Amino acid sequence: MSMTSHKGLIAAAAATAAAAAALGATALAHGFSATPPTFPVMTVVQAVRSVSCTQQEQQGVPLPAGFVAQVAIRCISTQKKVPGQGVWHFQLRQVAYNGLAQLTAALKRPSVTAPANTACTLPGIGVEPFVLRGTNGQVIAPQLPTELCGQPQRQALTALGALHWQTVAAYRGSQVETQQGLASGCPAAVKDFIGVLADIDHGRMLRPSGGGPVFSPQPASLQVCVYRDRTEPLNPYLLGGGRISGTTETELLQGIATGRATATCALPRTTFAVLLGPQAPNAEVELDGCHRVMRPDNHIGQANAAALAIINKAIQG
Repeated sequence: MSMTSHKGLIAAAAATAAAAAALGATALAHGFSATPPTFPVMTVVQAVRSVSCTQQEQQGVPLPAGFVAQVAIRCISTQKKVPGQGVWHFQLRQVAYNGLAQLTAALKRPSVTAPANTACTLPGIGVEPFVLRGTNGQVIAPQLPTELCGQPQRQALTALGALHWQTVAAYRGSQVETQQGLASGCPAAVKDFIGVLADIDHGRMLRPSGGGPVFSPQPASLQVCVYRDRTEPLNPYLLGGGRISGTTETELLQGIATGRATATCALPRTTFAVLLGPQAPNAEVELDGCHRVMRPDNHIGQANAAALAIINKAIQG
């Protein structure tokens, strides 16, 4: 479904946390205790393995005065193409050995205390969490010294930005886009609007359609893009797609022009197609479940077997 025509239907989503690595609870739990914090003593290999690829913020503790860093360690999330297998989520465990003297000097700077009634309007600056392993074997998640309004100090950000990170391990997660999807030219990021609206107010936002042409006028061609939902309708992934025109397009549009007496459906659904016209709002077609059609006016119609067959053939090339 069109990102433009349905933009107003979905409330803004929650903010995304910075992808990251953090030391386990040992280094963080004592960060603000009245007693001196204790830190694990590990070899470099143990320290690298101890970093967990979780979504956390860099809280940490101040570096001890005599701490000398030997290696910085972090874990970041990214997306990578796998030859012949599409795009996948990866977690990369990384290390950096150079530039640590400048980093530790910057981390040992005192934070700046803001005067009372200081107005702060700057957005937060995200820093990918990391830990430092010292020459004494201590592993610490360091606290970042801050400026007046709580932002990390420029010296610390500059030193972090200068580190040369080397990837020592990569862990493949979920698939983002199939190889067929990459070749299709379809957008990788879409929302399943039928699924989204079905979850709001028990589906009362969905309205049945009386039928008729889905696009008026008929586009010169249609890009057919097929997606599969993961665990929820805001996170589908692209299976593939293709472009149709002429008689095939006409037959497809005829096959999705039927109206529907009710907009709801009790059957499970996992796969849907988005029909994109060059100058037209988009339509969405369920490929399983009740085979509903979400038209550009947001009303729900019905697809027949012939239309579904054309869509399935289009994505197979």
